[in-house]
Amino acid sequence: MSGDFIGSLGESQTFRARVRSDCPVILLTSRRPFDIIRTAAVMFLFINQSTEAFMKVRWWFNFAAGLALLVPVLVSAQQAARTEPDCPKKVKVLVQKIETGLFREYRSYSVVFQPRVLTARTAISGTVTDIKVSDGDLVSEGFVLIMLNEGLEAEAREAEAELERWKKILWNREHWKERSPAAEAQAKTRIEETQARLEEIKARSPQASVSASQTGTVELLVVPGTEVEAGTEVAKVTNPRLKTADLEVDPADLDLFPLGSEIDLGNGMTAVVAGVENNVVRLTVIDPAERLGAEPLSFKLLKREVIDAVVISEDQVLSDDAGDHVFVVNDNQARRADIVVDAQYESQALVTSGLEPKDLLITHHLLSRKTGQLADTLVCLQDGKRVRVMVQDPKSGRFVKFKGELPPSPAIEEEMQEPEKPEVAAEPETVEPAAEEVLREPAVEKEWSPSLGIGAGIGLSMMSDEVFKEVYGSSAVSFDFRLIYAFHPHVEGFIDVAYSTKTGTILGVDAETKIVRAPIALGARYVFEAGGKFKPYVGATAIAFNAKETNDYNPDAGYVTRWGFGLVGGVYYPVAPQVDLFFDMRYGFGTHQIADFEDEAKLDTLRLHLGFVYRFRL
Repeated sequence: MSGDFIGSLGESQTFRARVRSDCPVILLTSRRPFDIIRTAAVMFLFINQSTEAFMKVRWWFNFAAGLALLVPVLVSAQQAARTEPDCPKKVKVLVQKIETGLFREYRSYSVVFQPRVLTARTAISGTVTDIKVSDGDLVSEGFVLIMLNEGLEAEAREAEAELERWKKILWNREHWKERSPAAEAQAKTRIEETQARLEEIKARSPQASVSASQTGTVELLVVPGTEVEAGTEVAKVTNPRLKTADLEVDPADLDLFPLGSEIDLGNGMTAVVAGVENNVVRLTVIDPAERLGAEPLSFKLLKREVIDAVVISEDQVLSDDAGDHVFVVNDNQARRADIVVDAQYESQALVTSGLEPKDLLITHHLLSRKTGQLADTLVCLQDGKRVRVMVQDPKSGRFVKFKGELPPSPAIEEEMQEPEKPEVAAEPETVEPAAEEVLREPAVEKEWSPSLGIGAGIGLSMMSDEVFKEVYGSSAVSFDFRLIYAFHPHVEGFIDVAYSTKTGTILGVDAETKIVRAPIALGARYVFEAGGKFKPYVGATAIAFNAKETNDYNPDAGYVTRWGFGLVGGVYYPVAPQVDLFFDMRYGFGTHQIADFEDEAKLDTLRLHLGFVYRFRL
């Protein structure tokens, strides 16, 4: 008995069987394991009842067929397990809190600069009669290279002679005894024609020369005797130190190249936008050292800058048929947020819609909190999926459950649902999290900028000269003012001005004397980063010791200035974002002449300063 049989098992699942008396063969078209088993069972019954030869070896055939069917069933089951993800009821996730920042988008370009080559063209038609230069000669701008039609000079002389002749004829006819109006009119007409021809010759004379339009080396394209038309190229002038490049630019980016603007090429070189035509920008650059070769030169320009922008990594943007989206945490559930990505630059995506600051963006699916293994994709996430936020314990390095209240996402408003009871998983080891787990935000380094500081305070000066001490005492209180300019994160320049007065008694004569001191210090100091709030600094300064001493013997004395130098050290302590307290010590070296004393008094002074500085960000 033999034949082909086709049967149906429902749900579009079919089988085909070919039965012969000597060798039954079964062809199954279904790939699902359950359908394979069901189809095989039906076929066994059919074959067992229809084949006489098969009845004799039924048991052995059933055993062999069972083994043959078991292998594809196991393989299909394994493949199905691989393709379908094993997603838990509650997915462990890592999150990132959305913060606004600065987004800069650049346009990158690459150009090759070549020496500028300008062609010299004839303004009129004619014959090349004289060449003033040779190939390779270096000429300056405006130098005459080629002459055309030197016969114009002879033609002009001939016209001038004819003009003079007709003028004489007209004069004679006007003074003839019998005047002839017709003859006079003819002479006047000839004079006008000759005058017009002479002016035309003179107008063509300057155009008969071809000059260099720039400084450079010459390449000749004609030889003497060449007949040329107006506009013919007769020479090229190349300037190797003035180079140009044509750059094709997207029409949307032409605003980056205003005519006449300067483009920073790096390495101290600047190009100028010399022209813009048909989306092609002509750049010129002066290269006196001829550093620019044939290699492409790359540069980039800032297209736009967005402040307080929501920026995420490009690989965090998910896409499907509905568009770009991400998942955020809201009420312990994953919520889909459809976003609008306005721009992408260097793996960063600018999101203009769909995310708000402080949203908790799901970045990874944590497969194992022990090993820290992360899933390649967020395949287990869908809108409404329950999630568990995990953080990394800084002590053990393992991931632990986040404890605390997660702020609800303002970008997605959903009904609050009762949270499910936490699953209890049996684990050989458990790691207790810290008393309070804090969701760590990525540290954002503040951008440094120069600042101008204005400060004031009080000072105490202690003199070292013994004579000065006997007259004025050893110390004096001063009022201090200072101006600070921080031009580097650790270096600042300063000007300090102090004002103090002191009254003393001149020894031996018992006369009162008064001294006014206004030292001015100009210097720089280096500020250290100590890791805390205190910022120590050290520096050096030049000091102008300005002093005025008046007494009964010298009532109208003026200020006397003596120069010295000093060393300074101190510390800053910030009390507000722009306000610092300071305390420093300065030791100055200098001398001063005291009235009625021949010896100079040492102005070596130890000054203690205490005050505050207010800084303006520039």
